[in-house]
Amino acid sequence: MTLLLRQPVITNRVAAAELGVSSVAAQAGIDRLVAAGVLTQAGGGARNRRWAAQEVLDALDAFGARALRQG
Repeated sequence: MTLLLRQPVITNRVAAAELGVSSVAAQAGIDRLVAAGVLTQAGGGARNRRWAAQEVLDALDAFGARALRQG
């Protein structure tokens, strides 16, 4: 989950490299997170797919909005 806090939109390649696992293992983890509702597919078809941790993105957007109001 730390990876998703640093990079809330990931690809299989990024997940595999950051976690030091195979592409197959990375995809299995991504699939579990999709099933749990943590990630949603954010684009692409069969190739170049991306997944987003929408709750993290929403929190970042809210933080940015608060920062603008206070600035």
